[in-house]
Amino acid sequence: MAVSIQSVTFWINAFLPWSLPGATTVLQVGSYRGHSAIAGPKKYCLTDQRGFSNVITAESRMHSAVTINFGDSTPVLTQQHKCDYTTEGDRKTGGVTARKKASTAQMQFRLVATEPIVTVQMHCLTSNPCTSASWAFGDIEYKGTIFIDPTTRRIAVELMTGTFPAFEGYAAINNGIGSILFRTMPPTGIKTMYRVPGATRPIRSQLEDRDGDGIFELPTTDPRAETSS
Repeated sequence: MAVSIQSVTFWINAFLPWSLPGATTVLQVGSYRGHSAIAGPKKYCLTDQRGFSNVITAESRMHSAVTINFGDSTPVLTQQHKCDYTTEGDRKTGGVTARKKASTAQMQFRLVATEPIVTVQMHCLTSNPCTSASWAFGDIEYKGTIFIDPTTRRIAVELMTGTFPAFEGYAAINNGIGSILFRTMPPTGIKTMYRVPGATRPIRSQLEDRDGDGIFELPTTDPRAETSS
């Protein structure tokens, strides 16, 4: 018997990866010695000390999560947004010169349709809270539409993200395992200070729960889907 879908959660993160060739270094002095940082001429900006992760609480520059609950007669949307601390410091001494969180005031999901397919629009934008560290990263934006069909047990996204930093998106049924919708790194050789502003990179992806076990997977029509022998 198929697992009953009580809720579907989608989340997206924008994060600074541990390693970006030509941009990151490992700090040798100070309280953050051994940590990864984007290196400027005189200052550093800590990365999120990680690679891709489907842990919903993973450190990120921006994190947005939306849950559609199907327990009532009409689907109900709940949302959460957060920005973790941005830490800037002096490369020579390792000392911290600024540590702030970016604003979530311009990060929002909006429920625009509940039938036949639940449709959610997203527009999220924030800026580096340490203005002197804007050489490391400036505005970060992601936007687009999420489609959830509990009858066919599918989720699809049509999004736009920036080219910097890294972005990742996941979906889960009933607060279960987060399945990968997309993972994108900045283009090879991109310089943080020369990135194209705004959300210009298109992302389209979908997942389905084919066997009813409550875990999303790639649809069989998706060329990325694994084929069984």
